[in-house]
Amino acid sequence: MAARMREPGPDQAKGWLIAMACFFINFIMAGLARTAGVLYVALIELYGVSREAATTPFSIRVCVRNMTGPLIGLLGQKYGVRAVTTVGGFVAALGSILCYFAPNVIWITAFWGIIHGKWIVFPT
Repeated sequence: MAARMREPGPDQAKGWLIAMACFFINFIMAGLARTAGVLYVALIELYGVSREAATTPFSIRVCVRNMTGPLIGLLGQKYGVRAVTTVGGFVAALGSILCYFAPNVIWITAFWGIIHGKWIVFPT
């Protein structure tokens, strides 16, 4: 009786690892979108700026994220989704960390809106 070879399929360990990674990415992305209200109030209180100035980093982040989607998609096709997602995660984290050192809302807009917003796109 010949031993049956197990055929590759979606229910192997690698498939579950990818599913969990997608879950965490979506969990973090939804969490970032939902914290905008809390961060908005914190910017007003910390920097003493108007509501319009406090909302700029979040608006720029969404615009930059949506506008750079095609570019990040092309990079994903050229260099691979895994490489682009990994680099994007590190650069986005760097943008978030730099916000801690920002002296005013203009720098928050640069770090959160542009650096974080550009690289948080995950190509599909």
